[in-house]
Amino acid sequence: MRILAITREADDPATRYRLGLHRPGLARLGIDVWPMPWPASRRERYAILDSARDYDAVVVFRCLMPIGQLIRLRRNARWLAFDFDDNPTRRDSTKGYPWLLLDKVVQFRAMAALADALTPGNTTLAELARYYGARQQIEIVPTAIDLARYPFPPPPIEDVRLTIGWIGQPSTLPYLKDLRPIFRLVYEEQKPVVMRVIGASRSGMMKEIDTEEIPWSPATEVRDLQSLQIGLAPLPDDAWTRGKCGLRLLQYLAAGVPSIASPVGVQREIIAFGGSLSATTEDEWSDAIRELAAHPERRAELARRGREIVESRFTPEHYTTVLARLWSGQEFGPAES
Repeated sequence: MRILAITREADDPATRYRLGLHRPGLARLGIDVWPMPWPASRRERYAILDSARDYDAVVVFRCLMPIGQLIRLRRNARWLAFDFDDNPTRRDSTKGYPWLLLDKVVQFRAMAALADALTPGNTTLAELARYYGARQQIEIVPTAIDLARYPFPPPPIEDVRLTIGWIGQPSTLPYLKDLRPIFRLVYEEQKPVVMRVIGASRSGMMKEIDTEEIPWSPATEVRDLQSLQIGLAPLPDDAWTRGKCGLRLLQYLAAGVPSIASPVGVQREIIAFGGSLSATTEDEWSDAIRELAAHPERRAELARRGREIVESRFTPEHYTTVLARLWSGQEFGPAES
């Protein structure tokens, strides 16, 4: 069976995690997935839309399209699925207030109505699809982590400084900047301490604390994560972030990094499972950092529990058969390992 996957950029995190990690398991079921980034050119888009007739099914990742293009895809696709791990109807709150985007509402409503199946990344997104008229198969498929990449327990940390860190794309850096008052307090109380920012320029955001900027690389990502003693996952609570699927926090858990997170979106569920400390106010963030800084045994306990949570709920193997059914429209038995 051949499935056409219409994606964003090839190195987009959603493409890597929500498609790339599942391709080996799907291949064991006899499903060959062909990723194809969604181009800007109308001519190239129409070529992709018309090529859909050459595949057994089509799954669209995050991409919304004008109604005419969607109807053309629907006409050519034997089976159409839609996978999304962000709220497609809202403005990204790192860019300002998360306004409702009316053009995206129209496009998402059409996708929800025309797709044969939807695989949202969390409960908030599933409810959104139902609100906008989805009546087809909807099943929540969390973002997964490949634990084979993350040795556990992690290597010992030899740095004598308290290493606090964050990983993310430059676009999400504003969420970390909101914690600047806490960083100043931590630096005064916990010297020596260093903040490691993996994957995004600090842009002079923390002059009061020693900061190391580490470029993101797939070859060094796990090593850099496992150099942290405390991982931070701050998020404001708004209409955009409630649709987030917690990839940053899941990476900390997989890497054995004890973490502190805002109880927003999937992060709220992980906190409830006991995988992370919760913090919302400045006092709660400060107290959580103090607790982990002062108690290595508490850090070790969180690291163990976090790894167990990922193993039990957030690995690709848990969802291979579900995705095979929803992305292809056919029933499959368990994949051979």
